[in-house]
Amino acid sequence: MVITHHFYEGNTSAVCIKAGARLRLTLTGDSSGWTWGQPPLQVTPEGAATVASTTDPTGTVHAVVSPTGAARFCLSTGFTNPNSAVDPVYGWSLCVTVRH
Repeated sequence: MVITHHFYEGNTSAVCIKAGARLRLTLTGDSSGWTWGQPPLQVTPEGAATVASTTDPTGTVHAVVSPTGAARFCLSTGFTNPNSAVDPVYGWSLCVTVRH
């Protein structure tokens, strides 16, 4: 499954995937980038999935997420825009349900 998320879209998303599936995520940003946490995507609960990600020079994160079991988990990250006084901090999460 492929999910593309732009920083100006809603801040919470949900998806249901089949057991054994992987998620391919693209989080588009601007030069400020997705900056909360190292690595850029945090998994809750810890260990429920593995994440392999890269961030390109434009601040876009490309990631492959592999669930480690059948437990529900959430991915989260944030975007900080120092050029915006109106909305300088933006958080995003994706909650994943794994079906058998």
